[in-house]
Amino acid sequence: MITVKEAVRIARGYLIDLLSDSNKGGNINLLLEEAELQVEDQIEKWFITFSYAASYEESPVLQRYFKTVVVLAHTGEVTAVKIRTLH
Repeated sequence: MITVKEAVRIARGYLIDLLSDSNKGGNINLLLEEAELQVEDQIEKWFITFSYAASYEESPVLQRYFKTVVVLAHTGEVTAVKIRTLH
């Protein structure tokens, strides 16, 4: 099983690669917000949440966005990237 540090490293690399195309070559400053090990359907998964600031053409004001990356604990495979909403 991978450790939380390994899961964060994998998730960060995956998310940076995914977001780099939409960021037009700019720096992506990801902040680690949460890391949690959960069991779903008897499968252990790391849920790693990052935040980042970005602005888009529709609104030039910087906003903070949250993304959760799901990493299988036994293989390190990324299985999902989800929008994390705050309540």
